[in-house]
Amino acid sequence: MICLLIDQVIIYRLFWGDRQGDFEYKYREVILEKRISRVIIQKYGVFKYFQYYIDQFNQIGYSQKTICLNLLKDEKISQDYAKKFIILLKTSDLFVKDGDNTSAIQYLKHAINIKPTDLVANYRLAVLYESIGDREKAIEHYLKGMRDSLINSDRLRRYIKSQIKRVETKGPMKKPPMLGLRYMSW
Repeated sequence: MICLLIDQVIIYRLFWGDRQGDFEYKYREVILEKRISRVIIQKYGVFKYFQYYIDQFNQIGYSQKTICLNLLKDEKISQDYAKKFIILLKTSDLFVKDGDNTSAIQYLKHAINIKPTDLVANYRLAVLYESIGDREKAIEHYLKGMRDSLINSDRLRRYIKSQIKRVETKGPMKKPPMLGLRYMSW
């Protein structure tokens, strides 16, 4: 019983406390993942989506990357900028998982050409620039992400400002500035 109470206090403190902006950012990433799932189901069907879904648990995810790259080659999707944008974000994420930050940066730059002030794209690019030690570009993209018109939360803005302040004072980090399990997703 005491463990349950302690667990609830910790969850409450994290979600409603200083890290609420972090949770709000992560929620935006979850929404993007749901959107790409819908695109895959529409284009390839449930069985291909199942293959895509299962592949995320593999250390070397070949199927996910192949599916995303094929989606980017699709003529209809290349003309639908909303779908292309989320596929570019996911593809960059898969290159990061494989340790290919250079390719990941290129895909994120293509995504930012579609939505220049998108929070998730700019935040991810800022984190990648941090990982290669480029302080100025990291700060630049954190700032661009703050200009996202869909940010309606002061906590999320404060969270991004805290990342900018951290980079300005402590310099870029080699690992993403996120809690525990998040390191596994990057």
